[in-house]
Amino acid sequence: MQSDFPIDAVFTWVDNSDPNWQKSKEQCIQKLYPSTHSLPSGTRSGRFCNRDELRYALRSLALYAPFFRHIYIVTDNQIPTWLNTNHPQIKCVNHDDIFPSHVARPCFNSNVIQTYLYRIQGLAEHFVIFDDDILLSAPTKVSDFFTPQGDIIFYKDTRRFDYRRYSLHYLLDKYVFSNVISSSQYTAQLLFEKTGFAYVHRLAHTPHALTKTLMQKVIRLFKNYLLCNDTYQFRSAYDIKVTCALAQYYAYHNKQAVMRMGYQYLDYYSINWFPMSFIITPWRLRSYQKREQRKLFFSVNDSTPTDNHRTTLKAVSSILSHLMPHASPYEK
Repeated sequence: MQSDFPIDAVFTWVDNSDPNWQKSKEQCIQKLYPSTHSLPSGTRSGRFCNRDELRYALRSLALYAPFFRHIYIVTDNQIPTWLNTNHPQIKCVNHDDIFPSHVARPCFNSNVIQTYLYRIQGLAEHFVIFDDDILLSAPTKVSDFFTPQGDIIFYKDTRRFDYRRYSLHYLLDKYVFSNVISSSQYTAQLLFEKTGFAYVHRLAHTPHALTKTLMQKVIRLFKNYLLCNDTYQFRSAYDIKVTCALAQYYAYHNKQAVMRMGYQYLDYYSINWFPMSFIITPWRLRSYQKREQRKLFFSVNDSTPTDNHRTTLKAVSSILSHLMPHASPYEK
């Protein structure tokens, strides 16, 4: 299906090896948590690990999604050294270009950053957000992201959760599992309080299709909550997941979105969840490499409880370079 409307892709990216960025992050941690021995998971270095995924993500876009008009790379005043910024499709955007004045800076919170991607100057009405660890692994169509009428399509996670405050699921997550999904529960509670609509599935870690009109509606409706949310410089249990839950389910409740029952996603974020994961993860990557029928999307997810194991990092880099061996037009 060819689109009758332009569609842009938006990536968020960080170079955690940048000394200026490291200094800024460390100063922010010292200011916010001066006497904390155990830092919140949102400050964990694994969340910001750059394994060159963006290079391969852009290769996958060039190979499997030629319908995107522009590709925006949003960073905190950083540009990948290998990126061909002269390519007409590539547009680099800084955080300061999109943040409203009230957002606390510097911002290391991906939920806050993604909330304001819709403010990119020149962005198409229809756009798709990619984390830099999300790649396409098969030919995609516009109909994988939008309906012919322009409504969004989103993919739910198969796992369920109980959104109710003080439910057993909520308490276990809060006090046993270190707020792994608490922000998803908090977001679900807000939507239920505003609309009476309850959802019990998180969104899969896939690209997220959105429209500027939808984002503007959601921002207006939840403005008072976001004023508090935008002060969180690192991810927290009380983040509002605007671009990867709230907007989609709000649209779905209003019959302006289509939910796919089975999500097309292959998850490798078992890295470091248990002692043998540094063996299991490379094995899973290699087995995926051999499959004839690939999913549309897959992710090398870095939201791990500890820093990434070197063996896993090496395996990830090796497999990605094998899956996407040829440079894209977006590289120098």
